[in-house]
Amino acid sequence: MKPSKTQQNKTQNFSTQHSRCDVLNKDPDYDYCFRRKRDIEEGGGMDQYGWQPVGEGNESGEKPAIPFLVNTKAKKQIAFDDVVLCRRKKEVTRYFKQIEDDAYNAQQRFIATAAKRAQVSLRQLDQTATVEDQSEIKFTQRPGPTEEE
Repeated sequence: MKPSKTQQNKTQNFSTQHSRCDVLNKDPDYDYCFRRKRDIEEGGGMDQYGWQPVGEGNESGEKPAIPFLVNTKAKKQIAFDDVVLCRRKKEVTRYFKQIEDDAYNAQQRFIATAAKRAQVSLRQLDQTATVEDQSEIKFTQRPGPTEEE
């Protein structure tokens, strides 16, 4: 027996509006992300990047758009398969982003410096050789913090 058109429309509308990973009532002071349960449990309730799991009885009232709570380690958490919803303060996120940007920019400077050194050493080895200058290839650096931050 086929479901009625009304039942089909209700199912389609709900599934297109919400994903299993959508979270309602997010606190604007926090960033949210799904992290591996194993990393959180090994870290004693927090992973190495400062992410803490969001439990069912949290103070901010976050809840999944589609309920799928799973019991883990004596408290209910918002989990899906092998990941759990976590949050961290936006200041901590900015700190880790700054570290990532600094490392990225240092790597780009290293590549550009190594290319220049290679060109110089090639010219020293054979003065008659022509070395193509690829200065039009530019590596873009990530922007640093603005004055507002």
